[in-house]
Amino acid sequence: MGMLFSQQDISIGTISIVGGEPLCPTNSVKFNVEIKNAAGSGANDVNSDLFYFQVNGPIPRAPALYRINVGANIADGGSQTFIFPDHFRAEGGSSLAPLDLSDPSAPYTITASITIPNDPDISNNVSTSLDIDVFTPAVPSLSSSDGDNSICAGDPITFTITPFSASATYTFKVNGGIVQSLSGVNSITFTSGALGNIANGDKITIDMIDGNGCITNSGTESITVTVNSLPTAGLSSSAPDGLFCSGDIVSFEATGGVSYTWYINGTEQFGATFSNFTRALSNNDVVKVRVFNANGCFDEKSLTFNQMSLIDNGVIVLENSDDLNICEGNSPVGRILGDGTGASSVASATFGTISYQWQSSTNNGSSYQDIVGATVANYSPTSITTTTLFRRNVVISSSSTSCTFIGDDIVTMNLRPEFEINLTTNDPGNTFCQDQDIIVSADTGAVTYTFVINATTISSGTTTTLNLRSGATRNLAASPPIIQNGDNVTVQIVDNFGCTNQQTIPIIIDEVGLNPGISTNAPGNILCSGQNVEIQVTGGVSYSFFINNTGNPALPAEVSGNKFTTNRLNDGDRVISRAFNATGCYKDVIETFTVLSLSSTGSITLQNAGDENICYGATMTGGIDGGTLGVGGGAASTTIASATIGYQWQSSIDGAPFGDILGATSQTYSPTSNFTVSTRFRRVSFAYYDSNGDGNFNEPLSCGNITSNIVSVNVKANFDPTLVTGVTDNSYCAGDTITITAPDGADTYRFFQNGAPLGAAGPSRTVSATAGSGAGQFDNGDRISVEIVANGCTFTDEITILVDFFGEVSSASIFSNATGDTICSGEQVIIEARPPVPGYTYSFTLNGANANPADVAGNVLTTTGITTDTVVLVTVTNANGCS
Repeated sequence: MGMLFSQQDISIGTISIVGGEPLCPTNSVKFNVEIKNAAGSGANDVNSDLFYFQVNGPIPRAPALYRINVGANIADGGSQTFIFPDHFRAEGGSSLAPLDLSDPSAPYTITASITIPNDPDISNNVSTSLDIDVFTPAVPSLSSSDGDNSICAGDPITFTITPFSASATYTFKVNGGIVQSLSGVNSITFTSGALGNIANGDKITIDMIDGNGCITNSGTESITVTVNSLPTAGLSSSAPDGLFCSGDIVSFEATGGVSYTWYINGTEQFGATFSNFTRALSNNDVVKVRVFNANGCFDEKSLTFNQMSLIDNGVIVLENSDDLNICEGNSPVGRILGDGTGASSVASATFGTISYQWQSSTNNGSSYQDIVGATVANYSPTSITTTTLFRRNVVISSSSTSCTFIGDDIVTMNLRPEFEINLTTNDPGNTFCQDQDIIVSADTGAVTYTFVINATTISSGTTTTLNLRSGATRNLAASPPIIQNGDNVTVQIVDNFGCTNQQTIPIIIDEVGLNPGISTNAPGNILCSGQNVEIQVTGGVSYSFFINNTGNPALPAEVSGNKFTTNRLNDGDRVISRAFNATGCYKDVIETFTVLSLSSTGSITLQNAGDENICYGATMTGGIDGGTLGVGGGAASTTIASATIGYQWQSSIDGAPFGDILGATSQTYSPTSNFTVSTRFRRVSFAYYDSNGDGNFNEPLSCGNITSNIVSVNVKANFDPTLVTGVTDNSYCAGDTITITAPDGADTYRFFQNGAPLGAAGPSRTVSATAGSGAGQFDNGDRISVEIVANGCTFTDEITILVDFFGEVSSASIFSNATGDTICSGEQVIIEARPPVPGYTYSFTLNGANANPADVAGNVLTTTGITTDTVVLVTVTNANGCS
């Protein structure tokens, strides 16, 4: 109980539930109590003052006493809030358990008071918190959309938790795992067979936090689902692509079930319950079958069918109207069109693939016969021997059947006798001299005669003859027209039936004797594609040049007098050089050229991809494949049969210009050098004509000279592995500590003694040991080496350790000239150290103190400074510094 210091007025203010209320049922409720100190009464420490409270409600709590158990000096006019039970201690065996408000059946009240000695106003020491409401949690129930919770695979099933509240949280679990937990969503739908959904035997359980945030009791709610497998339906028909002709009976076969139900366009076909089914169908019918298993689950398949019907069988017309009348023995000049060109049109159908079958009739349509092979939209008659009628039947096909529709459009070709022209000249051999009259004649009986020289029409009319004259230079405008050697004379006639015919005869005019010469600037007539070649002809007065045939003359810019210069030749081209004499007669000289070129340069690649980055001083582990190693390289190619492909490998060192690699002329190249600098390689491909057949490029001409892609061999940085000891000549005295250090900057170091490892590779770059001949020591002549790995590359170095064992050999001795090494105090004595060896040094101490340097000469100490018993010590050091 608090001590009374003055008249005070302490009162209880607000009592409230920690966390607020209403609240969900719980047995661990804490509450706040506010204690006030009235103004004007000074500060008051209520620590250890008595506090009383009781709880009324469904779970009552009997009155009990407690003491405030926390710093509680309340300022004048102030207040302090205390939490039960945190800030209290029990009194008289009272319970410090939190309040149990787990029964929500009625409200609760808390009555509390505090006892303060000499409190002038005890009326305000009691406070009651009325009507503490405790929510009643909802009672959840789980149900499904399927009465017996048994579904077929693929069917949806919906689970619902009631009651519903937009602010409640509903959690669904499958086999204990949460699959949905959402606020305001009290249902979930699963579809069996889908990833992440329901499966046979799965158990659905729930959790629910109601709209007041209270956890409900859902432990008794669960549903186990049965998922029955579906059958696998199969459906086939005698019309596998779904097309049929009018009147066709289509057969169906279903598989996979124990019973079947058939539908056409969604209408059940009653009585059709077997696996087979036949029907005559209509256009656009959909046939469906449901296949049921023993559990009543079904799978279904459907097929859609369309009737192949003719919409329009099209129009066929003559491509050339002249084919209406055809001269006997001649073939039609055009086709019978049906592909939509001209006035024709193609056939059209509702479904299926359209083809055709052309037929002909030679008996004025009484009967028709198929024309073998004539199955496309157009038909090209080859010849007729009598007047012939043509028609085109339409064939509409599917993969299993076809429908034929007779064509109703007829095209007629009338056979007309051929007019015999019998074109002749006044010379039986049609051969004439220069400046000679020529008479060209045709048989009479035609309506029109048109005479043509080469491609120039000379006359057209009823006359059956044409008068000409031979000459050195053609002049068709002359009267009579002058023709020259090789000119063609053609007569074109139109007979009484409108049939046309023509006949051509060449006119030969004797040449004056010619013996032209020819030369080229391409040795052996071998050149590169695109290379200019000059062809020079002599022996004539004028010249013409042609490539391959006289229909392909040289370009005017390519000809200068008797020279023809061109870069347009291809391999195997023949250049025709025509030399004319003064009378216009000519003689042709022909030269054939070999023109070399490359189609592709091929490609190169590293045989071993690891060679792209190699260590300093290393060699490549593989070659550079140019198409022989099977790792991606390729040979150059040419379409020129007579060409041989050659290669020249080049390298570029450290970015310098590329240069030829001597002797590297094979398709694939394998460098053998040790690389100390990054190097690029490429291959130059060329074509040449192996004129001597030795298989080597030693000819004067190569073509193409195309460079390939570039492959690079990058050399990693060098690393200096030199070991150092810091001691001249690595020479030590026995017992010295030897430390060997490798350069910094590598990844790992591994040291060896006479080839035996001194440990595993690691980051340490030093190794230490004592000079000596024992275990773990470095002995005279030991080889200490290091294996360094830097940037994936290995570097090594080795040094030899020299150990001098002079200090361990009892070779030093000392003598004096005093008998028995006894002298009088202050008497001079000579002390000599042995052995006396050039290069050795000697140091003397007297009772541990260094002798006077003035008394020492080489290996002899002469002194008068010994006055008492004295230990003289000499240290002998050899030339290596060992003592």
